[in-house]
Amino acid sequence: MKIILINPFLYYIKGAFGGTLHPPMGLLYLAASLEKAGFETRVLDAEIGRIPQEEVLRYISGFKPEMVGITSNIASKRAAVELAQDIKKDFPSMKLIIGGPMPSIRPEAYLPYCDAVVLGEGEDIVVELAEVYSKGTSQRLREIKGICFWEGDKVVNTGRRGFIQDLDRLPFPAYHLLIPGLGQYSRRARTRKTPMASIFTSRGCPYGCVFCDKAVHGFKFRSRSPENVLSEIEWLINKFGVKEIHIGDDLFSMDLPRAKKILDLIIRKRLNIAMILRGGVRVDRVDEELIKKMREAGVYKAAFGVETGDMEVIKNTGKGIDLEQVVRVKNWFDREGIRVHAYFMFGLPGDTPETMQRTIDFAKELDPYVASFNMTLPYPGTKLYDFVKNQGEFVKDPQEGTETGFFGGKAFFSLGPTHAEDVEYFYKKAVKEFYLRPKKILELFIKCRSLGEIQWVIEGIIEVIPALLPSFLFGRTVTISKN
Repeated sequence: MKIILINPFLYYIKGAFGGTLHPPMGLLYLAASLEKAGFETRVLDAEIGRIPQEEVLRYISGFKPEMVGITSNIASKRAAVELAQDIKKDFPSMKLIIGGPMPSIRPEAYLPYCDAVVLGEGEDIVVELAEVYSKGTSQRLREIKGICFWEGDKVVNTGRRGFIQDLDRLPFPAYHLLIPGLGQYSRRARTRKTPMASIFTSRGCPYGCVFCDKAVHGFKFRSRSPENVLSEIEWLINKFGVKEIHIGDDLFSMDLPRAKKILDLIIRKRLNIAMILRGGVRVDRVDEELIKKMREAGVYKAAFGVETGDMEVIKNTGKGIDLEQVVRVKNWFDREGIRVHAYFMFGLPGDTPETMQRTIDFAKELDPYVASFNMTLPYPGTKLYDFVKNQGEFVKDPQEGTETGFFGGKAFFSLGPTHAEDVEYFYKKAVKEFYLRPKKILELFIKCRSLGEIQWVIEGIIEVIPALLPSFLFGRTVTISKN
């Protein structure tokens, strides 16, 4: 049986993921599990290749798979549904499954277009589905925990299956099955060295941020052993010539001794690998020793969420950090020469023009190397989504997906004192005030250590200035209380 897994091309997207792109790790894990079980598998990333739908359909026609899988999140819902409709039209006998964050939350939105929806972590589920479909015994679908499917004109939901506890048993992501190849990602992933690869050393996060979607990996923190992580890094270096690693964990630093041991093993092996922690760092889950080990192991950039410069708004998010911790940890990174990428959000519960201005002021005072300013998106299934649904007003219900994402210039809702037009105004104001400073522009270039870094700085400036020019020249006035 031949199987193809597809990350669809978001041809319509406006500002969502136009900058940074990484390999589709979920699909690569599924492909590795399918290959291990004996199925001939391919992973087609149409997004990184900007492959239009008609080309995807031609590839399917040439490969002739018996099963097709599509991944979908809140931004790719439209693309996933359109692709699924065309596949069912052109290849009605092929089995089609859809999975990912949005299908795990709202399987009913995808079921009209496919044979089955995968709920949550899919490595074991897709293998069981492939085994059933390959034998033509669809009556056994009820035995597979973690799917929704059609049985005649009725929908059967077999319920969520437990999360995978032993992550060491999973095969390494199947980069060798990826189309186009790994080399395509280095520029879009904003790397210093090339080629790059992503890894995940853990899954799950126990913290209760109201805006965080945990539909796939859940709240329980589960981790791979340091030895298993090191084996994957050495495998990536030896098999694919990888020179840079991006760690994508939700919470890499949750278990401090484990995180330190991973870094110790890299140091001891003298792997000479550049690394980025593109998330996974909480300011209350790090210490100076960990950051020193990061630098020794090759980490040159680390990202963490600040979210807001107002302590009352922080309390409303359920994040459980304070701004003094943020400043202290940022200073620790600075002392070790590790660049900080800080995330901020506008439109959090309780945000007002005053609190959003405080966020801008705090971001400029903190002065990380890079600041990502986002407009808060209430993912379906989160506490924030329920708050807006019950007490606020959606500009557009995110259950239908979004074509703009965090950076598209349009807010998603109004809630209490948080008005959509204010969110949009302060989002643009933040980007303008933080980045259009001669000091910041100079720093961005001075700290570049490769042609690739220079290229993405130039691209970032080119993208930002035209988007801000109208508000820069003709920006409206917002009244902020002096109190």
